[in-house]
Amino acid sequence: MKQFRKTLPLVGALSLFLSCFSVSAQNSLIGREFLFSVLGGEAQSGEVPTVFVTMSAAYPDDQKGKVVLTVPSTNESVTFEYNGRLSQAPVVWGYEVDESTFMGIKEGKDPFSIHVEADIDITVLLTKHYRGEDYNHGDGTMVLPVRELGTQYYVMSHNELNDQLNSEIVIVATRDDTYIDIIPSVDTRAHPAGFPFTIKLDRGERFQVQSKGDLTGTFIELNTDFDETCKPFAVFSGASRTTIGNKTNEGHIFTQVYSTDKWGSSFSLLPFELDSSAYLVKILAYENNTEVERTTADDSNTILLNSGEFATMT
Repeated sequence: MKQFRKTLPLVGALSLFLSCFSVSAQNSLIGREFLFSVLGGEAQSGEVPTVFVTMSAAYPDDQKGKVVLTVPSTNESVTFEYNGRLSQAPVVWGYEVDESTFMGIKEGKDPFSIHVEADIDITVLLTKHYRGEDYNHGDGTMVLPVRELGTQYYVMSHNELNDQLNSEIVIVATRDDTYIDIIPSVDTRAHPAGFPFTIKLDRGERFQVQSKGDLTGTFIELNTDFDETCKPFAVFSGASRTTIGNKTNEGHIFTQVYSTDKWGSSFSLLPFELDSSAYLVKILAYENNTEVERTTADDSNTILLNSGEFATMT
């Protein structure tokens, strides 16, 4: 069986989440350097968007040290101490944002990123929350350490409000002079579907792609024509706001994308205690002629996908 990957979005009563499942012994969320950003959103009247970064010691009972979080574009920096005790609680850093700082609904490059460096092993959770008077929504993702990033990606995204809001991709460079090729699967705000374009980013810069369609299947790869040096970069995807299934609640969703070298060929999904319309499964193929067999307690079926194609199941 060829390689494929599943992501499983789910929707709750008041908020929307996008979770990615990737099974590989090579993957690790534990590290000492993290470089990341968030997707732009579209705050409604009265909503206050806030970014939270939660940093936890991976081995709190035997490691003492410091964690430094910096926002290079604003020269903000904060240092946290870890005391080496099992009772050490995770440290949370919050940042209330102006969406114009996060490019709002624009497509292009800007300097916003968050950099975390530690002298102990940690994990990092990134969340973005919209707080309103009557309605709250948002999403979160575990952040991959820099050493786990890759140079080739197929993107999983989502959008069911095509005529109103955007599916999105954000790319963050870890090295200067990083050239990246992007082939969008659908028309974006600035580029037609299927036509490759190249961007150049320096360390900590991010590039955001937006589309009224679903950007799932968009291909992103390091361009080595200018420089053969391996320069891994981070990719995040989701939607500024969307619904899932037949639900009327809408919200911001995002997740960090795994590079194609981390993909697998066998996945188990645990059903949620919700009706079947409350979540869906997306399957994205890496190679042509990928046969995907889906087996449940009630039935089994097989679908055929080519590279970059995806299927949606409930």
